[in-house]
Amino acid sequence: MNLEESFEFVAGMNPAWKTARGVWRTPAIYNRDHCLRLLGKTKNVKRITKADLATMRAELLREGRANGGVNRIMSILNTCLKELCENEIIDKYPKLKQLDEGKGRQEYYTRQNISDMVRVAKEKYGNLELADAILLGVFTGCRQANLLGLEVRDVDFNNDTINFRETKNGDDHIVDIHPDLKAILLPRCENKEPYTRVFEFRNKDDLWYAFKKVRNEVGLDKRYVWHSLRHTCGSWLAEAEVPVQTIASILGHKTLEMSMRYTHINNKVRKTAINKL
Repeated sequence: MNLEESFEFVAGMNPAWKTARGVWRTPAIYNRDHCLRLLGKTKNVKRITKADLATMRAELLREGRANGGVNRIMSILNTCLKELCENEIIDKYPKLKQLDEGKGRQEYYTRQNISDMVRVAKEKYGNLELADAILLGVFTGCRQANLLGLEVRDVDFNNDTINFRETKNGDDHIVDIHPDLKAILLPRCENKEPYTRVFEFRNKDDLWYAFKKVRNEVGLDKRYVWHSLRHTCGSWLAEAEVPVQTIASILGHKTLEMSMRYTHINNKVRKTAINKL
């Protein structure tokens, strides 16, 4: 069995990879495609070695991917091989230890950072698509995969809500439309078919490479990634003294502990708090 056939076989048993209609989900297909690109679609799964995995991981790192992103790509391959082994299609499979992801992404953007990135995207690169995507990311806290999968039918202007389908938690998640997003979303949705995607980026790489150019242009380093927009949404809400329960609801977290990672107490908020004693 080759690698492409193996992914299809395992996907048939894994609802996290494919929908009930047999359509690959966005995060899974993105990670799968990197495996197929680097190892080859016709690679015999019985001949995948630890050296193959090490070479693949080294190439992903050479391409400038963060440790966390590399781990996600390697993880889908590991899951595939593990399932093949459990189904006695292969006798054993190679493994690599995950890369250290540190303490997680703690950077968040200032309002000036966001303003600068939007301006550069529009004025220097003529990329209105990216400018709008940045604003949607920071004003909804949506993940990259959910932005890429957003369709016209998911935007409800009557109730001013956006429905992000099949989020990381496996559930649909509805958020309110920030006033600044209406002018962005209206022309993207008007007179469009319901299943038309709101944004036209081909995949995560397409979005990431455009975003990275703008980020570098405004002088931010590689610690500032797309996911930092989500972190920023939570941080700005916390700085506005929004209760953590509400932050959890907006970001779609199932526990308050998760939301605490997206909160920062700056000097202004700390002084305001102490004055309430």
